[in-house]
Order: sequence, then C-alpha cells, then structure tokens
Amino acid sequence: MGARCGPAKQHMFIESLIACMDGNMPNNLRHAALRAVHSVRQEMVSIDGIDDASLRDMVLKKLSPAILTAICPRRGATPADAGPALIFDDRRDACYVELHGFHLAGILLRIAPEQWSPTSLESITEKQWWYMMSSAWRYACPVIDDIHCFELLPVLVEGTKKYMRVALTFELQQLIRDVDYTLETLESRDTEQGERGEGVAVAVKELRTVASDMLERMVKSDEVVGR
Repeated sequence: MGARCGPAKQHMFIESLIACMDGNMPNNLRHAALRAVHSVRQEMVSIDGIDDASLRDMVLKKLSPAILTAICPRRGATPADAGPALIFDDRRDACYVELHGFHLAGILLRIAPEQWSPTSLESITEKQWWYMMSSAWRYACPVIDDIHCFELLPVLVEGTKKYMRVALTFELQQLIRDVDYTLETLESRDTEQGERGEGVAVAVKELRTVASDMLERMVKSDEVVGR
C-alpha cells in the first residue's frame, strides 16, 4: 500500500473496502472487497510497517472487524442479493481470501483488548475465535516460508491456547494433526531459520502438549459419562 499511493489515497482505499464489506452490501461486492484486501495482505499483517499512525489505527480497529463480518455477515444483516454466493464457501473462496485462515487470525490477535469496541471485536464469541484459530492452523504450512507469517506463529499459539477451551473432541483431534504437520514443516526448515526457528518450534510443541493433555481429559470424561 505504501508504494502504490500516497496517504490520502490509502485512507480512501481502506474506507472504500470497509464500506463494500458491510453485511448489507451485495455478496459479489463484499467478495470483491475481500479479494482486494487479499492483494495487500502482507502489508495488513505487517501492521507495524505502516508508518501512518491513523492508517494503522483504521486497519486495526475498522478494517479487521469488517473482514470478519464480510466472511460471516452479522446476524440480522440482509444482503442486497441472493443466490449461490449468499454464503461464503470456504472451499470456493479461500483460494483468494487466505485472510480467512491465517492472515485474519494474525491481524485480529494483534489488536489489544483495550482497543476493542462494542461494535467490533467484543461481538466475536469465544466459539468464533476458536474457529478462526483452528482454521489458521490448517493454512499455516502453505504460508510458513513467508517471514511475516512465520513471526505470527507464537501469537497464534497463545491465541489457540486461550480459546481451545470451547473446542469439541473432534476439533481438538484435527488441531493436533494440523499442529503436527506445521511442526514437521518447521523442523525441516530449522537450519534456515536458526535460533528463531527453534524458539518458534518450541512454542508449537508446547501447544501440541497442551492440546493433547486437554484431549486426553475430554476422552476420559466422555468415557465416564458413557458408563
């Protein structure tokens, strides 16, 4: 964004995206706005690299929640059109909105709680947070070589540990598989990332241990109830 246009046009660009992703907008317009965000996703994730403080604030406090509602329109919203595109299809649309998986989690996790407002992140339920965290792990491996995504892994680890308390048994099992795959990928690249890579791998291993322990407790509890 920084190289493509000046601050004034950057603000207009972000404001337009936010307006287009409103839940009451036509679905094709919301999806087009998401594709536009995807084209500058690296700049969005690297939020500290945005020099303009007001633009950075707009990305964190307004655009990020707008992305979430564009993917899952808020309750009560009535899109201006209907048809096959009414529901955001993960298999169909994730190819151009990787934000739904890894990038979105990276953006939202970096927003401090004191920056939340009733109209933005406070409206996200724990279950929605968990869905976002678990989805991020499914998309982690394809983007792990990107340095910005690599740096977000420890943040994702902490966010996952916080919200996986609402996970179901099969969801935890899937998480462990995804984390294992990510860990294998990390360890195969440990010589490239050096000490920093080792530190990230340790954090991911800790998450796997915590998730495995939680799963074991859940399975035992289910067995007791089933007796």
